Amino acid sequence: MHENTTIRSTSGPIRAFIGRTGLRLFGWRLEGKPLDTPKYVLACAPHSSNKDLFFMLCCTMALRIPATWMMKDSAFWWPVGVLWRKLGGVPINRRAAANVVQQIVDIFDSRDRLSLIIAPEGTRKDVKYWKLGFYWMALEAKVPIAIGHINYKDKIVGVSPPIPMTGDIETDFEALRAVFCEKTNAYPDYDKRQAERHLRRKRLRD
Repeated sequence: MHENTTIRSTSGPIRAFIGRTGLRLFGWRLEGKPLDTPKYVLACAPHSSNKDLFFMLCCTMALRIPATWMMKDSAFWWPVGVLWRKLGGVPINRRAAANVVQQIVDIFDSRDRLSLIIAPEGTRKDVKYWKLGFYWMALEAKVPIAIGHINYKDKIVGVSPPIPMTGDIETDFEALRAVFCEKTNAYPDYDKRQAERHLRRKRLRD
């Protein structure tokens, strides 16, 4: 993680006021309650616009969630990159061979509190499958996954309580799908062949 990225463990009333005001100005409604779980991955979808980050950051600020979030490194150009890091942005080099999952697991292990926002789709384009990096990060860091949902039609943004992961990907993903479907009427899926390849590599390492 970049040394200048701000990782907060708390989020105060001023940030909450800014978040609520930002949503109100655009006519958006907030759903959910502050999450008292110390560490979790916050999987936010759908990711269809650059505006997603603004609304989700307003949501987490309004709910006093001290969010850290991941975004491709090419978006961290100067001077806007300074602002992204100040807001908790983590630049990720998706072209590098480095194990991003392990890097994030190490960060979780080093901190008492961490709320990490990830877009499971990994892109703003329409995709058939969610990428599973967010799941492996949560599983290997032994933290639950919360769902963040963005509804442009009804102008609603919110978060759902964290769900503990069991290690059985079918069971875990079904639980995540149920929450996401309830909030958005969408039913995300994942590439089972990709999941099996990851699990096979993990068994070899273990």
